[in-house]
Amino acid sequence: MHLKKNKMKAALLYGPSDLRVEEVDVPEIKDNEVLIKIKNIGICPSDVRSYLGIYKRQIFPYGRESYGLSGHEWSGEVAEVGENVKDFSVGDHVVPEIIVPCGQCKLCRKGMTNLCQNKSNIVRGYAEYAKAPAKALFRIPENVSFTEAAFSEPIAVCLHTNDIISPKPGETILIIGGGPMGLIHLQISKL
Repeated sequence: MHLKKNKMKAALLYGPSDLRVEEVDVPEIKDNEVLIKIKNIGICPSDVRSYLGIYKRQIFPYGRESYGLSGHEWSGEVAEVGENVKDFSVGDHVVPEIIVPCGQCKLCRKGMTNLCQNKSNIVRGYAEYAKAPAKALFRIPENVSFTEAAFSEPIAVCLHTNDIISPKPGETILIIGGGPMGLIHLQISKL
């Protein structure tokens, strides 16, 4: 890697409304991991609530080690691959699966990996680089911009909601809220 002293800038949350951009170490990857240069990131309402201190318990601990924020709505370019990674190459464009299921628990075996009891989260997208297990990355086509790709997680959430409610043509749908999720729901409801 050709980074200056293997340092990068990252947004670190030390407490409610105490966000600082600091220089930190670039994450070191293991054999089954990928280092990604973050190209675009969305701001999730959960990150805003963390920043404001609204959560009764902080999801991600404050401070330098955990960054204090999720930062999961990102897209990026593969900068380095671990020794055992075969499905990705430097330069590939990717987005993350934000929850990495264990694949072994009862819920995983039932196909409900989003409810995995032993899941880990991919965090730290509010930085120049992030690392992720190769199994938790999806390649995006070259003709999809990094800005568009950063919307993949919110779009997936809205598509899942649409699958659950299964609206029929001609039905009326109530969408409460005009933020990004509401607008994505609106666009999907037109399909």
